[in-house]
Amino acid sequence: MIATERLYLNFDRTKVLKHGDPEARWLLVAVGQVLPDATALKYGLLGERRTAERKERAPAEDKSDNPSETKAASSPKAKAKKGK
Repeated sequence: MIATERLYLNFDRTKVLKHGDPEARWLLVAVGQVLPDATALKYGLLGERRTAERKERAPAEDKSDNPSETKAASSPKAKAKKGK
């Protein structure tokens, strides 16, 4: 995430605040800087839509890599059926 404004943390670093907030103590990110997705998620800056996008990009399980299916296909019974 690229920051479009300065964002700060409060004293105990539990809230993200905008520039000018009297509770702001620690600079989190300056304008134009990259805020890592993990940090943005931690403070709830990406929202549910972005979280859903990350889940969609996660690699899906490939069923052909299932070891139980591989064993079944190479069993003697399976080989006998192929030979008929």
